[in-house]
Order: sequence, then C-alpha cells, then structure tokens
Amino acid sequence: MENPADFPKPVFIWRGSCRDTPQLIYKNVATHLKKNRELIKKLIFILITFIAFSGFAQSDNRMTRRIEIKTYQIESDLGKKLLTKRFVVDSAQIKADKYQNKLVADIKFKETGNKLTADIYFDSDKIILIKIKEPSPYFKNYDDAEKQSEFYFKNENLIDEKIRITIPSVMHGVGMPKNLDKEFKYNEDLTTEYLIKLTHKIIELTAE
Repeated sequence: MENPADFPKPVFIWRGSCRDTPQLIYKNVATHLKKNRELIKKLIFILITFIAFSGFAQSDNRMTRRIEIKTYQIESDLGKKLLTKRFVVDSAQIKADKYQNKLVADIKFKETGNKLTADIYFDSDKIILIKIKEPSPYFKNYDDAEKQSEFYFKNENLIDEKIRITIPSVMHGVGMPKNLDKEFKYNEDLTTEYLIKLTHKIIELTAE
C-alpha cells in the first residue's frame, strides 16, 4: 500500500455521507486491524485456556478410572480380616473391620438413627477411595434406596467426588422429586467435609 501522504486531496464516497482524506481512511483501517488483532488474541487465549482445562479434566477422569480398577483388584483379593474394633466418635457408634488394603466401617448415629457403611481403600497405605453408603430411612424395606458418596484421592488430596442416589423401585414411573435428600430423609448435615473428617478419625482409631 502506498503512503497516504502522497494523496493530499480529499476522497468523496459516492452516495455516502463520508468525506474522508486518504490519511483518515488509512488511520481507520489501521485502527480496525488493531482491534481485530486484539480480538484474535483474546479468542486464542480463551481457546488455549479451554483446551488446558479439558486436558486437566481428562487427566482426572483417567486417574479416577485407574483408582476404580485398583479397588476392583483389592476386592477380588481382599484376604482375611486382620482385626475388628468398636469405638465412638462424637455421637456415632462405629464398628471397623480392617483388611490388608481396605477398611470397612459400620456407623450409627445415636441422635438421628442414620446408618452409614464406609468402604475405605488404600494403596501403599494411602487412601485412594472412600465410598460411603447411606440407606434411606424413609424406604427402610427397600435395599435399592440409598445414597452413595464417593471421594477419590491422589497423594492424600481429594481429586474427584461423586454422589449417586438410587431411586427405590417403588418410585419408578412416579417422577423425580426436586430435593432427593429431603424427600428420602437423607441427613443433609453429612457434608463432604464432615464425612472425610470422620473417615480419617476412624482410620486413626482403628490403627491404635
């Protein structure tokens, strides 16, 4: 493109209201190109960020899958029970059975009557998975009515969490309640933080 300074005369745009000099046209074009470059940079940044987060998510999914496979292997070769202990944590009565790479704890809360079963899996003495099942107090006669919380760990750090709620067969075809915890009488105070803290306490007391 030639230097606009070589065109000192105004340029008229036919049937338009614009009457710009070549210098102004050049300036406008340059400004728009600059804005487009900034927009492209932002789009590239967003795309790179999205790809990075997708990569992290896929990595976590692969790790979660490896943990699940490891727990299947532990279950298939569980071995004999090493010890059984009974103790109380807060208002919960606990019976813990220890295996080589697994700890099973039956938990009953005195005040609420809620019952939990915790399956805790280890690899090289480190927690890799905690599964906590809570039967529905509202559907006591149905084995398929339960809430299962799953916590996945890598190097003692929580990397994933899954909550599965099984709808009892008697409810099939009736419709899905808006608040499953409230509808099926699950204890809403049993948060992720509390359950993990309780699990660590169970491990600690079982090891004593």
